[in-house]
Amino acid sequence: MFLGVSVSSILVIAFIGYNSGKAALTRRIFNQLTSLRTTQSYEVRSFFDQLNRQIRFLSENPTTKEAMKGFQQAHQDLRTQNIPRPWQQAIQSYYQKSFIQPLDANINGQPQVQTYLPLGNSDVYLQYHYTIKTPDFDQKVKIDDPGDGSKYTQVHRQYHPAFRSLVSEFTYEDLFLIDPKSGKVVYSAYKGVDFSTDLESGPYSQSILAQAFREVFRKGEPKSVIFTDFEPYRPSLNQPAAIIASPLFEGGELIGVLALQVNINKIDEVMTNGQRWQDMGLGKSGETYLVGPDFLLRS
Repeated sequence: MFLGVSVSSILVIAFIGYNSGKAALTRRIFNQLTSLRTTQSYEVRSFFDQLNRQIRFLSENPTTKEAMKGFQQAHQDLRTQNIPRPWQQAIQSYYQKSFIQPLDANINGQPQVQTYLPLGNSDVYLQYHYTIKTPDFDQKVKIDDPGDGSKYTQVHRQYHPAFRSLVSEFTYEDLFLIDPKSGKVVYSAYKGVDFSTDLESGPYSQSILAQAFREVFRKGEPKSVIFTDFEPYRPSLNQPAAIIASPLFEGGELIGVLALQVNINKIDEVMTNGQRWQDMGLGKSGETYLVGPDFLLRS
C-alpha cells in the first residue's frame, strides 16, 4: 500500500510538473516569437519608410528634374536618327544570347526574340550604344560615354555618374526616368532591356514598372509615392522585383516619373539580421520570412 501510494504520488507530481513546465516553456517561446515578430515588423516598416523618404527627396531635387528634361529632349531628338542594318542585327544577336536564352529557363513557354526587340529609331540607337556593349551589368553601369557623340551622351555624361553613385550607395537594382507623355524609359542606370522601351505599348507594358508608372500618372499628385508588390520581372530574367515610384513636378506640371527597382536582398538582410540567426535568439536553424496575403513568400 505504501509503495502504491508513493508511486502514485510521484506519477501525479511528475505529470503536474511536466504540464507546468511545458506550459511555461511554450509561453516563453511564444513570447519570444511575438517579440521577434514585432521587432522584425518594425525593421521592415523602417526599411520601406527609408525608401519612401529617399525617393521623395530625389523627386523634389532640382538636379533630378533637370536630368529628366535633358534626357527627355535628347531622347526625342534621336527619333529621326538613321539606323544601319548591322546595328539591328547586333541587337538581335545580343538579345538571343544574353536575354532570350536565360529567360527561357525561368518562364513557361518559348520566348520569341521579336517580341522584345526595340522598334523606334531612338530605342535601337540607345540600346546599340549602351545596352549591348556588354552582358555584364556591373560593367554596363560604368559606361559614361560610349563615344557616339550624340546630344543624349552629353546629357548622360553629365548626370549618370551621380545616379550611378546613388544606386550603388543605396544598393538599388536600377533607377529609371520615364517620360509621362510618351511612356518611354528615357534613362536607366543599368541599361537593361527595359531601357528606352515604351511602357504604354511595348513588351513590358504589363510589367510592375509599367503598373507603377501608370499609377503615378493616374494619381497626378506631387510628393505621392507608389509601391508595387513583388512580382516576376522579365527584364530581370523573371526574377522577383518591386518598384517604388514618384512623380517629378515643375511649376505644377508633371514632367516625368522617377522609379527605383528595390533590391530584394536588402529585405532578406533585414529579415535574417544578416543571416545571424543566433544573435536573433533563433539558434542555428531558426529563420524568419515575410509572407504576403496571397500566402506567397516575399523574402
